[in-house]
Amino acid sequence: MKNDSDSEKKETTPISRAALLNILEDLYNTKEALREAKDELEIQVEERTAELLKANGKLKQEIEERKQTEETLRESEEKLKTIMESVNDVIFQLSPLGFIKYVSPKVEELYGYKPEELIGKHLKKTTPLSEVPKALEVLKRVLSGKIVKNFEINQLDSRGRIFSMEINVTPVRKEGKIIAVQGVMRDISERIKAEKELKESEEKYRTILESIEEGYYEVDLAGNFTFFNDSMCKILGYSRGKMMGMNNREYMDQENARKVYKKFNRAYNTGKPDKGFDWEFTRKDGNKGHAETSVSLLKDSKGQPIGFRGILRDVTERKRSEAELIQAKDFLQNIFDSSTDGITTTDLQGNVIYTSPRVKDILGYEQEEI
Repeated sequence: MKNDSDSEKKETTPISRAALLNILEDLYNTKEALREAKDELEIQVEERTAELLKANGKLKQEIEERKQTEETLRESEEKLKTIMESVNDVIFQLSPLGFIKYVSPKVEELYGYKPEELIGKHLKKTTPLSEVPKALEVLKRVLSGKIVKNFEINQLDSRGRIFSMEINVTPVRKEGKIIAVQGVMRDISERIKAEKELKESEEKYRTILESIEEGYYEVDLAGNFTFFNDSMCKILGYSRGKMMGMNNREYMDQENARKVYKKFNRAYNTGKPDKGFDWEFTRKDGNKGHAETSVSLLKDSKGQPIGFRGILRDVTERKRSEAELIQAKDFLQNIFDSSTDGITTTDLQGNVIYTSPRVKDILGYEQEEI
C-alpha cells in the first residue's frame, strides 16, 4: 500500500516555480520567433509581390514593344513590297546553284512571265544559251564574296526575244555564310540602241570631217586644241600628237592672236557664230599662211560654254593669186595709161567700158563721157 501511495504522491507533485518560468519563457520565445517568422514571411511576400508586379509590368512593356516592332516590321514589309512592285527594275534572288528564289512583279512586263512561273526555275530559263557561261561566271564571283556592278548580259523573254540587261549582284549572308545572291536588273535595250545610233552617227560625222579639205577644229575656252581632223594637221603642218592640246598662240603672232581673240570673245559673249574672218597663221616650217575661219560656241549638256568649234579654210593660194592679179592689173593699167595709142574696150553690144587717157587727146572726150 505504501508503494501505491508513494506513487500517487509523486504523480501529483506540483511543478516548481522555476520550471514554470522556464516553460513560460520558452513559450514566449516561441511566440516571438513565430511573430518574427511571420513578419519575415510578410516582408518576403511583399518583396516577391513587388518583384512580380515589376516583372509583370516589364512583361507588358516587352509585349507592347514587340507588338510595335511587329507592326513596324509589317509596315516596312508593306513599304518594301510596294517599292519592289513599283520600281522599273527587276529585283531577284538566286540560290547558290542558280535557281530563282524570288523575282519582283516587274519581271512580267519585261520577260512576259508571272513571278510564280519563274520561282524555282534555273537562271537558264531566261538566259540565251550563248550567255549562260557569262551568267554562271557572275554567280561564281558573287558566291566568292565579290560584288558585281554594271554587268551587261543578254536575256530571253517568254516570246524568244533577246534584249540587253544591266545587272548589279551582291551576296546574301547568314551567320557569316553566303546562302544566296541577290541583285537588280535594268533593261538597257534603248540605251544600247541609242549608243549604237550615236556611234554610227559619230562614224558618219568623222568620215565627213576626214573627207573634207577644210580643217575642222574644236578648242577649249583657253584656245587649246581638243579635237581636229587630218586636214587641220595638213594646213598647219603638225602631227596629230603634237597638235593635241596645242594653244592657238603657238601658230600665230601677237597681232593675229589679238584679232582672233576678239572674234572668239564676241562669239562667247553673244552666243552667235562668226561665219568668216581672215587671219594669218604660221606653219611648222615657218612659212606664213592665210586662213578664212568660222567660229561658234561649244556647250556641254547643261548649256554651259566649254569651248569653240569651227571650220578653217586655207586661202593662202587664193590670197597669192589675188595679189598677183592686182599686181598684173596695176602693171597693165600702167601700160594702158602710158600708151601713146588710144585704147578702148567694149562689151558685145558695143558699149565702151574702158578707155585709156590718150583717147581724150585723140577724140576730145573725157574718159567718163565716153
